[in-house]
Amino acid sequence: MLNSPEAIAGEFTRYRFRDGDLFEQLALYERTTLEEANERLREHFDWNQLAVSVVAKS
Repeated sequence: MLNSPEAIAGEFTRYRFRDGDLFEQLALYERTTLEEANERLREHFDWNQLAVSVVAKS
């Protein structure tokens, strides 16, 4: 993602249009607690509606 000026510009613009800052993301991740991350998972996933796919070599 951050390996070219075009990619950086695209990501920067995407965050700005959503009132965010690409270069603040690392600090945001560092401040996030395990409890906050788990709460977000509970909000976004319905554990009763997940599927598992197993690929077996025969």
